[in-house]
Amino acid sequence: MVKPKISIIIPVAPNSKFEKTLEAIRNVNYEKDKIEIFIIKGENPSKQRNKGIKLAKGNIILFLDNDSIIEKDYIKKILKRHEDYDVVGGPAITLATDSFLQKSFGFVLGSYLATQKMQSKFRKVGKARKATEKELILCNLSIKKETLDKNGLFNEKLYPNEENELLNRFQKNNVKILYDPEIVIFRSQRKNIKGFMKQIYTYGLSRMEHFKLKPNFTKPIFFMPSLFVLYLISLIFFKPPWYFIPLILYIALDLVFSIEISIRERKLWAILTTPLLFLILHISYGYGIFRGIFKRRKSNNNEVQIKKITWK
Repeated sequence: MVKPKISIIIPVAPNSKFEKTLEAIRNVNYEKDKIEIFIIKGENPSKQRNKGIKLAKGNIILFLDNDSIIEKDYIKKILKRHEDYDVVGGPAITLATDSFLQKSFGFVLGSYLATQKMQSKFRKVGKARKATEKELILCNLSIKKETLDKNGLFNEKLYPNEENELLNRFQKNNVKILYDPEIVIFRSQRKNIKGFMKQIYTYGLSRMEHFKLKPNFTKPIFFMPSLFVLYLISLIFFKPPWYFIPLILYIALDLVFSIEISIRERKLWAILTTPLLFLILHISYGYGIFRGIFKRRKSNNNEVQIKKITWK
């Protein structure tokens, strides 16, 4: 039986490091002559990925980020799932070597209070199942080449959230999509609160850009953080006692989910870090949504640099 060829596409920013990702790929239990890697430097990840797709010769296109660390049996796992599914993905797990603050970022991102169904992107949740864009993350995603050829590539006007638009399009075309909690990659979270705030702000900004490109009023949950920001601002001007009830409920939920995290992860110190991080996340995302309404990000059409790596 002829084994499928894998094309791994890794978009990187100028001066970014990717050696640890390459080392992890080199150590996989799969024939090296069946793997090709495209390291694509640029400033528009969607465009970079599309360039790689067009050059790829593999049956399966695997998308990783420059900090994605895969396990030795990773490729065999995705190939087994691709026998029945066109798109396969799983969570991006925080590295065990990350600091307690970085782990706290991961705990919050993997909580239902912060990300709802999208918690599946950041920790193992449930069993393998048919999935939507809410559960898959692009730094751990593989797609059959024929599926991309048939249904189109990434929208180069979007970043991040470009995989959400792509997977929504796939879903409308009855593409088979799978989330498997055992197909994991490992990566570090942002190093400090400033980086975390910028990350979440960018998610909100891009979500609004996606909405403006293809309006969809069936997912109002994405706009709840922006309403929360408005509510917090209104507290400055409007202060009857009953008006503080939503804030009290929010604080209660914040504490309940922080306790749940500390129990689930067996980290008592998480009770001290996660309550504030929930608030930071919701405000940052809500602010990003607002900025996305009025701000139009400059499109980056700079050329990309492509490096192909193969092993014998």
